[in-house]
Amino acid sequence: MKPILTGLIIGLILGIVISLTLVFYASPSIMFKENKSNHDFDTTLAELEKTVASKGWVISNVNDLQASLFE
Repeated sequence: MKPILTGLIIGLILGIVISLTLVFYASPSIMFKENKSNHDFDTTLAELEKTVASKGWVISNVNDLQASLFE
């Protein structure tokens, strides 16, 4: 093969490997983190709303996803 073509192929392979490595290590930090609550849904929601309001934030929507599973 020609040296230029060989360099392009090596660069492409290295670029793919580096990109996949970055995605693999960056993915956990951009995903939602799930923490199990020690309370039921309504108690957890009340505590969360109180904390959010004290920080000046607003909860725009609440979805009980577990309730929708049992409908």
